[in-house]
Amino acid sequence: MTTFNDDVRGISEHTALEHAREVLEDSEVARVSFNLLQKENKLSRPVGKKQAEQHCQTYLINEEVKKPPPRGPLETGLRREIERMDVTRLTPEIFFKWYVHLNRPVLISGASHDLFEGFPDQWTPGALSKSEHSDLKQPVVQQQARVIDKAEDELTIKEIFDQKGRTVLFEKYEFDVLQSEPAEPQNWMYQQTYFQKLRSTNTFLNSSHGSDTFNLHVSNQGGALPHSHSPTLNLCMYGAKRWIMVDPFEYTGLNVTDGRETFEMMEVWGSAAEGATSQAWFDEKAVEDLNRLRITYYDFILKAGEAVYIPNFWTHATMDLCRETVGVELKGHLVTSDWVAEGTTRFQPLFTWPLTDPYNLSHDPQ
Repeated sequence: MTTFNDDVRGISEHTALEHAREVLEDSEVARVSFNLLQKENKLSRPVGKKQAEQHCQTYLINEEVKKPPPRGPLETGLRREIERMDVTRLTPEIFFKWYVHLNRPVLISGASHDLFEGFPDQWTPGALSKSEHSDLKQPVVQQQARVIDKAEDELTIKEIFDQKGRTVLFEKYEFDVLQSEPAEPQNWMYQQTYFQKLRSTNTFLNSSHGSDTFNLHVSNQGGALPHSHSPTLNLCMYGAKRWIMVDPFEYTGLNVTDGRETFEMMEVWGSAAEGATSQAWFDEKAVEDLNRLRITYYDFILKAGEAVYIPNFWTHATMDLCRETVGVELKGHLVTSDWVAEGTTRFQPLFTWPLTDPYNLSHDPQ
């Protein structure tokens, strides 16, 4: 007899198993466990010499209709396929020339293993919950839709994964801080443990600077509403996450400020963001917004072992497809060599500067 987890009671075993199989069947691990309803179902996939288990426990985004996170993709007729590249085909020169310099996104398979030691075994929720300094309290958000808002609570890593509702740790630290030795215990000493797994040599990133940032992203039913920021390399270390991405220059056919500000929900911050979720946006609003703006977009799933390069101020929204997801975000010289793509300085986190015509020589005679 199948024993149902309270969080997914009422969802059929077929639906739960199908969800996990779709999400994780191509992830870069040797064995995938579809442990969704406390029943063990295994699929063997030999991938090199990697030996690990990935569990994708589903969760409900709508209690009334017992609905798991929608896997997508959306079909509006304007969806593009994101370019995919194996890490073995990249060099720092190729990564910079093809993607950073041109402000183009790319999904990189094999990136997690290439950049970090201990993948995948040391990056599971179980391993994270037992690692050094895991008992240190970490700042988390729960009701706030924006993960960079003020922390609502402080929990240990195990407590984060044990919460019944959405709970996210999202705190970045500069390399200089993580390379230091504090005189007294600091909560970032936990992040330091995983920062130290960053390999000194890798296939495609540049040398690092002290101002570069590292973010160990620990998520329980997480996700992010549409937003944009400076270039980032986002790695999935455990679980799976769905993404929608839009080139900021796609808004130029509209009133660029209104189009971008509306799609990124720039008014939804602080108290206005309480109770909002990316799950609801993906399920109820994404198609409506994309159809209304008639802009092209990418809609894809990032799985364990993969990374996605987010170019400068590309709009993106994310939604965890598994209850537990672990990721890493890297920013700075290590990723971009401090390059700022042409024309992107107009885009800011909460507004867009008007487009200036460089050939307009008119001036005020006063």
